[in-house]
Amino acid sequence: MIREFFKHLPASVDPQTRDLAEQQLVGYACTRRPDDFAPLVAHLDSILSPDGDYDEDEDEDGKPKPKKRRDAFFYL
Repeated sequence: MIREFFKHLPASVDPQTRDLAEQQLVGYACTRRPDDFAPLVAHLDSILSPDGDYDEDEDEDGKPKPKKRRDAFFYL
């Protein structure tokens, strides 16, 4: 879940914030069950990336890029 979290985290999040997020997630992962951990990951994601995977950039034709697909994930 932590790898997926960082895979979807925008590049605009600074390295210090990424390090703090990783420390916090590792701490939670050590003390929580997977079903308790997933909402914490989702909450941190909503704080650091409130717009989700929305990408305002346009492609080479001047058309807006489609919204990135984000699959739900849950590991047992």
